Amino acid sequence: MPEGTLPLVDTLESVALGGWIDQRGGTDDTFEGLLGHPRLPEAIRALVLGTEAFPPADTTLDGKVKDVGYYLVAMCALYLHQSGEVTLARLREIKAVRVYMSAGRTRALLDLLSYHGYLDEVPSGQGSPPTRYLPTESFMAAWRRHLDGILNVGAILDPSIADVRHRLDDPGVFGALCRHRAEIGFMEVRETHQSTGFVRVFAHRYSGTQILWELYLSDHANGAIPVSINAIAQRHGVSRAHVRRLIDAGVGEGLLRYVGDREVLLEEAGRAAVRFFHATRFFVIITAAKRTSAELAAGD
Repeated sequence: MPEGTLPLVDTLESVALGGWIDQRGGTDDTFEGLLGHPRLPEAIRALVLGTEAFPPADTTLDGKVKDVGYYLVAMCALYLHQSGEVTLARLREIKAVRVYMSAGRTRALLDLLSYHGYLDEVPSGQGSPPTRYLPTESFMAAWRRHLDGILNVGAILDPSIADVRHRLDDPGVFGALCRHRAEIGFMEVRETHQSTGFVRVFAHRYSGTQILWELYLSDHANGAIPVSINAIAQRHGVSRAHVRRLIDAGVGEGLLRYVGDREVLLEEAGRAAVRFFHATRFFVIITAAKRTSAELAAGD
């Protein structure tokens, strides 16, 4: 394949991709256009190689985006901040949060965000544990850079969103984009996702999706991918046992297949999951940017 191209499911009618589409309830013109966009492979590569759109300086967020729960709580905290207080109770009212984690894990992740300096705890004043949280300036600055990176890549697929990217320093634009992105993202969550091999194996395990993306980027000819357990573990800051268990589980779910002792094959189901997941991410950010633009235009 030419440089920059990546393997995709051969047709949008593939059984593996069709399963994801059925769970979503079908596609509209925008989503289908993204799934079949000729530059989708380029956008996936740009997003992945951009370290999930976190600049290298944002080491804490860069590391924690490898945990779907941490990322979801961080996104929801900024979402709730736009409409009132950030509390455990309000977080638990969000269905997407309940689908992906327990109340105990949600509280632990709020505490972790506070520990890393992204949320300030506001005591209740009644001698009980803090019940309210405020996003810090450093958190909002880091998230603004994160959104800037995603919008920059998303403009490969829809250049019209560049205007929102260039206005992210405006608090009103930043707040509106955070709100729309979260609300649109919530609509894409399905409880049935939890039963998919992709979510069970890769989304819930630390660095799971990042390791899958690495395998995907290495699969230039839909062929066997040389795998070095040691090298992958070092690159992602995990143990060799973690990588081995992850790949074994991916094989067990039919997403990967061993070819000899040191190579794996990315099955059609694995390629479909990568394609659908990233199409969803781009659908969310592009739709959110367009709604933000429309909202700002209506207010002018």
